[in-house]
Amino acid sequence: MRNVIRKLLFAAVCLACAGPLFAESVPVLSLSLDAGAILPALDTSADYLGLSAGTGFVADVTLPAALPGFLAWRFELGGQYFPLKTVQYFSYPPWSASFATGLVARFPLVPWFDLSLSAVGGYYQAFTSAGGNMVTGGGFCLDTAAGAEFNLGSSFTIGVNGHYALDLGLTQGFFVSLAAGTHIPLAASSSAVAAKPAEKPQTKPEQPVAQTTKPQALKEGPQAQISMEWLDARALMFDNLFPVFYKHYADSPIGSVLVKNTLAKPMKNVTVSLWINKFMDTPMQIAGPASLAAGEERKIDLTALFNDRVLEITEATRVAVELTFQYALEGTTYQQKKTDVVTIYDRNAITWDDDKKVAAFVSEKDPAVLTFSKNVAAVVKSRGNAAINLNLQTALAMHQALQLFGLSYVPDPKSPYAESSKRKDVVDFLQFPRQTFEYKSGDCDDLTILFCSLLEAVGIETAAITIPGHIFMAFAIDTPPAEVRKSYLHPDDFIFMEDKSWVPVEITERTAGFLSAWQSGAQEWRENVSRQQANFYPIHEAWQTYEPVGLTGIGQGVTVPAAGEIAASYQSEIEKFVDMETTVRVARIQSDIKKGETPKLDNSLGVLYARYGLNDRAQAAFAKAVVKEEYLPALLNLANIAFSQRHLDQAASYADRALKQAPDNPQALLAVARVNHAMENYGQVARAYTKLKELSPDLAAAYAYLDLRGADAQKAADISNASGASQWVE
Repeated sequence: MRNVIRKLLFAAVCLACAGPLFAESVPVLSLSLDAGAILPALDTSADYLGLSAGTGFVADVTLPAALPGFLAWRFELGGQYFPLKTVQYFSYPPWSASFATGLVARFPLVPWFDLSLSAVGGYYQAFTSAGGNMVTGGGFCLDTAAGAEFNLGSSFTIGVNGHYALDLGLTQGFFVSLAAGTHIPLAASSSAVAAKPAEKPQTKPEQPVAQTTKPQALKEGPQAQISMEWLDARALMFDNLFPVFYKHYADSPIGSVLVKNTLAKPMKNVTVSLWINKFMDTPMQIAGPASLAAGEERKIDLTALFNDRVLEITEATRVAVELTFQYALEGTTYQQKKTDVVTIYDRNAITWDDDKKVAAFVSEKDPAVLTFSKNVAAVVKSRGNAAINLNLQTALAMHQALQLFGLSYVPDPKSPYAESSKRKDVVDFLQFPRQTFEYKSGDCDDLTILFCSLLEAVGIETAAITIPGHIFMAFAIDTPPAEVRKSYLHPDDFIFMEDKSWVPVEITERTAGFLSAWQSGAQEWRENVSRQQANFYPIHEAWQTYEPVGLTGIGQGVTVPAAGEIAASYQSEIEKFVDMETTVRVARIQSDIKKGETPKLDNSLGVLYARYGLNDRAQAAFAKAVVKEEYLPALLNLANIAFSQRHLDQAASYADRALKQAPDNPQALLAVARVNHAMENYGQVARAYTKLKELSPDLAAAYAYLDLRGADAQKAADISNASGASQWVE
């Protein structure tokens, strides 16, 4: 027993001697008062001392963060009262006073609850009476304890402690006490050190444990405190980091931090530096409040400039976020740091809290997308129908080419769009276009992303459409809504938004052709827009918020179907489209012609044929219209057909006949100017085009290339698509 006592005394003395070595120049003080009951034990003192009482006044001074736990230097004044079992030794029960000092280590488990271990040693003096005389004596005392402390509010605490206490020569035993106390913050609770020039962190832990660095002493001047509280205890603002939005996070918050000045003096120029190792090339500097008054608290939104290495993440990864706070206090700059742990999800992850997020996956510059789309567009350019809208033809050919490629619609078994879109917090898996090519299949969102990417790659604007449980797409054609309503048999199969005409496509239709996918998409739009449950998101507008992101590297590439196969499938579908658009209307006009043929009816039939590239039939109808008279619209249309076929002499003849019929007709002047420009008769061009600009400035402006010559004229005509455009005259 004596050896044990010696060791305990030696440990207490070592702690007492070591404490000043670590004390802060400007401490944080905690005061408490505890009281409890002592149960004598382990030696003969238990034979004559009963259950005793004790109380103590405790003062703790914090120590630096370099030591384990949260260490404090403890000073303790105590008093004990020892009731007697017998009066054999003393006339009345003894009492004692003591002073001890040592260390206490606190372990904060949650903001409102701490555990602690302490050991103090010192000297006690006891007082009693024997035989009518005052008897005093003293010796070394030792108190070791383990406790639990509850933090109530910002400064008040209550706790319970279990002690082993030793008053050498008097008693030893177990002591259970209740304590109440307060904290007086005289220094920083987080690290606050004079700031050095900002440096890029050299190394960071790959899998760190969230922590806040402990205070370090300043040699002079007051210490400042920034109290940091995340918006909630789990740092939820950091739980939804998705690699596909890494560009978005440079301008939009990934979280926030609450900073509070706990001093009686104002702080200036508060800033935050955010750093995530490996996934950032340099720390992100974030400006905070220019001034922070005493006791004031402000929220700072946190942004991050990630690099594209985040797109290499294929499984959710926990990473460290290091925040460095800097502020000025009375002309001196200070820094303090906080480290937290956040999760970055895999590169294919997304939540549907904002449907526009799908635009980030629409990658028009992916090598596989460019290879496929450019090859299909080349087929349309070489074998297409010049009379039909080019965007419509290209989208049709792209759809048919994807069928030949073998693309299939396969719902995601783990997170189908129909389910994940209902809950905005569910993490869904979306494929990049290259991945959909590699897998040859995808969910409705994956196929929408791929088709939008392919069309955007050849300059066709696209949009995402969401209805309950489903997403599909639409693309724009460069035909005004008024012209679409007049020219197409079923204008309600289009979507008219902001003076643009859009074609909806149900991209999951993989077995039938493009026309079936168009009709399905149009029906879904009509049904849901009438119930006010359809949403329309142009991709270009969505890109303003969520920039497109492509996978790094080249990938496996994509095998494009043979050009001949694409052309055959495309032409078959185009013929179906032409038949669908013309058959009913041709029958109506022919029925009217049977009732009484007129040049106007013949010309109308010719215009219908011409708009769908049926030039032989159109030319025959226009020719019938001028048999009996020089019918101006038919002459102009004959000139257009001959011009499109590069029969320039024939085109010039029809144009001259038209101008002779109506010298001030803008369409006749345009026909003469165009034909003569192609024949390089620039004198006649100048006369006709000058008059056209006087009579119809808008029409003349659409053909501005007529004011130019040679290569410049050709370049201007190609840019405006005016050299081959035909204006069919009703």
